[in-house]
Amino acid sequence: MDIFELIHREDENILNTLNTLGKTPPHNVESRRLLVEETRARLHALERVEKETVLPELRKVEARDDLAAVAEQDFSDFMRMLDELLGSNLDSPHDQHRIDDLTRQYGRFAVWRENNLYPRLRSYLPPERSEALGEKSERRLREFWPGGHA
Repeated sequence: MDIFELIHREDENILNTLNTLGKTPPHNVESRRLLVEETRARLHALERVEKETVLPELRKVEARDDLAAVAEQDFSDFMRMLDELLGSNLDSPHDQHRIDDLTRQYGRFAVWRENNLYPRLRSYLPPERSEALGEKSERRLREFWPGGHA
């Protein structure tokens, strides 16, 4: 599996968890909290892998750091949003609104990466390098979050 397939898979896992979170009834606070914690753990692991593999490769080919900076800022924003959710009761309409916003924003972020970040890298990375990065990243994901990678 190359790096792009791996990240796409992880994006899908995160979005599925966020969708499940959004559909979990507000009164089921413990389930919601566990889903937020799972999302945060998955996102944190993916963020670390991208910082170690994808963004350094991007910086090799980009004269400017714009795309990498946007990706890093978005990850930071998502982590902040998840931390805010963990600090709330998770049972209010406002919490539901924040969950829905986070799900939409993460979906847009995944599409942005697919359409902006990765085409630039694909044009530069030979397939064998992309495959090697995918294998390395898979191992690192397991180290950062042993809890699950399908």
